[in-house]
Amino acid sequence: MAKKKKQPPTSIKLVNYPKLFFVWPLIAAPALMMFLEYIGISPLAQGWIYVGLVTLVMLTLGVDLDRTTGFVLLLVVLTGGLITRMLYSEFSIDLFGSITGFFTSLEVRYDPHFGVALSTLLLGLFVWMFFWTRFHNRWEITPFEFKHSSFGVVDHSLARGAKAIKASYPDLLEVLFGLCGSLHVYSANGDKELMTIKNIPFLPFVKKRISIVLASAQPPASSRDEEEAVANG
Repeated sequence: MAKKKKQPPTSIKLVNYPKLFFVWPLIAAPALMMFLEYIGISPLAQGWIYVGLVTLVMLTLGVDLDRTTGFVLLLVVLTGGLITRMLYSEFSIDLFGSITGFFTSLEVRYDPHFGVALSTLLLGLFVWMFFWTRFHNRWEITPFEFKHSSFGVVDHSLARGAKAIKASYPDLLEVLFGLCGSLHVYSANGDKELMTIKNIPFLPFVKKRISIVLASAQPPASSRDEEEAVANG
């Protein structure tokens, strides 16, 4: 008996989240710190890892770091490193040592009580955001319609002409913390952008599923050939 061919999905539901989605690393930080302590990472190293994590999360919430800006920042860091090395080799000025010595003298330590308290507060906000968004900001995509609903009521619908989609990743940090990006919806011939849906987590996988849904509306090649033959007489 021949195995029945699996039918492609006819619709997909997705949610685009606000910036608060990107605080999840701070929620998970206490568990990470417990693991680091278990494997023997020093309290000083744990403290700077936590500071680095907080810095990255704050940058993600407040700054859009595109590829160009990221490349420029990388060049600035590399240039600064070369200048520091040149100063040390030519003039015996240990600028890098002075900077690291200053931060080392701060004796930064990770405080588990502070970490758990902050994580708990952020977890409450994250859970509220998660369920609120799923009720208030849901999208349903079918081969013929992009439909937005709030509390079960459709408040925006894009029907005819929504055929081509494209993914973009305007923020490198959002990609780092959730593979998030924007979904652009174009007209059938691709010359007009009809809609942009921002902050979609795991966008590469979501885009693949959407492409399958949109492709399900296309008739098979045999059907198109038959239609062309009839049209041509």
